[in-house]
Amino acid sequence: MSSNNYIFFNENKALVNFSGSTALTAAQVYSPRQIYRFTATATVTLPTAADLVSSSNIYFNGQFSVGDTYSFNIYNASAGAGTLTIAGGTGGTSAGAITITAGLSAKIFIRLTNVSSGTEAYTFFAIPSL
Repeated sequence: MSSNNYIFFNENKALVNFSGSTALTAAQVYSPRQIYRFTATATVTLPTAADLVSSSNIYFNGQFSVGDTYSFNIYNASAGAGTLTIAGGTGGTSAGAITITAGLSAKIFIRLTNVSSGTEAYTFFAIPSL
């Protein structure tokens, strides 16, 4: 990709179900037309920054640049008071605590802050559903 900053919106369609805590891979985050649905209280760990940067060549036919942003959706379908907590993988820093309460969803944004080999990094934040 060029030095321009891109924002990639993943317009999700198909549900992928999880019943507990999981670490998402870059392949799962970059998969088109999927929304991740959790059915129990869980911690969702985002991919490592190195995995996100190296996988950009596979999924986007080009290298990401600093400032490039990608998004995907997570839905909390747990019953009762089940809460999802979103955590960063190695090299990931949250722009604030992210929890998704039962019955709600959020669009997770990942913004690359370093794409140099060995020091890859990103920040992430969420926009909750209303």
